[in-house]
Amino acid sequence: MSTSPRPTSPKSPAAPGRVASPTTTAASTAAAPDDPSLELAAYVDQLIRQLQSKFDDMSSQIVGKIDTMSNRLDDLEKSISDLMESTGGGGAPGGPTSDKN
Repeated sequence: MSTSPRPTSPKSPAAPGRVASPTTTAASTAAAPDDPSLELAAYVDQLIRQLQSKFDDMSSQIVGKIDTMSNRLDDLEKSISDLMESTGGGGAPGGPTSDKN
């Protein structure tokens, strides 16, 4: 019994709305809106956009709070300096004229 090689059948066209080959193009992805991999990609894109937006909001809030804290510290240093001048205390150890950081 001799077996002959099977004839290769031509690729059948993809079902409507499906891509025939594993490589996709922009046109073929638009034709397959129910493709689970496309739905996943869209979901991940949306999730990344949401996370980026939240990250940007939090970054802005943190920078704002740091600026507020810096202003309050500047005001506190000025108040302490004014208080020291009014009492005639001069420079205190660890003050702005000290070598300590």
